[in-house]
Amino acid sequence: MLMRFPIILALLISLSWLAPAQTPAPYDAIPSARQLAWHKMKFYAFVHVNMNTFTNEEWGHSTVKPDDFDPTQLECRQWA
Repeated sequence: MLMRFPIILALLISLSWLAPAQTPAPYDAIPSARQLAWHKMKFYAFVHVNMNTFTNEEWGHSTVKPDDFDPTQLECRQWA
């Protein structure tokens, strides 16, 4: 019986190309045309400003008070 297993397995693998390819139905959320266009862009930017930007720290330690967030001198148009 064990001698037949490799032969049967090889036969099934060789015949698998005869089965038509199946495309699965979409599941859950389907991206919008706008989202697909964003994925096709060659260049994009993501700018993230948080408390560490104003405290000059790379990693936050949860020691900053919310009152320290005061972006009065923030000029986003200058970045662009």
